[in-house]
Amino acid sequence: MAETKLMQIRVDAAVRAEVDEICHALGLSTNEAINLFFHQILLHDGIPFPLQKSRPDGGVFVALDDADAVACGVLHTKSCANASKARGRSFMLTIKQMSQNKKSNKKKKKR
Repeated sequence: MAETKLMQIRVDAAVRAEVDEICHALGLSTNEAINLFFHQILLHDGIPFPLQKSRPDGGVFVALDDADAVACGVLHTKSCANASKARGRSFMLTIKQMSQNKKSNKKKKKR
């Protein structure tokens, strides 16, 4: 057997308990599962699964659409409550309305 080295890590107690249960159900000890993970890192020459940052939820995109509408002058608001009127607007709709507003403003200036 290869020489082993002791490694200590800190882990959330609830996470450890859940992992212990899952490993036990798979017929593994937690130490065996960690050793398997390390061997997978060696085989893949890196982490054996993709690491990705989390994607923002849909509310972030709605807020960005609202901000675009306010910035473009399509939505005039003095409070966050009024900004909700712009919800559901797509960016293309905002651009379309912005160009229509520019056209109507030019017509008003000519009069």
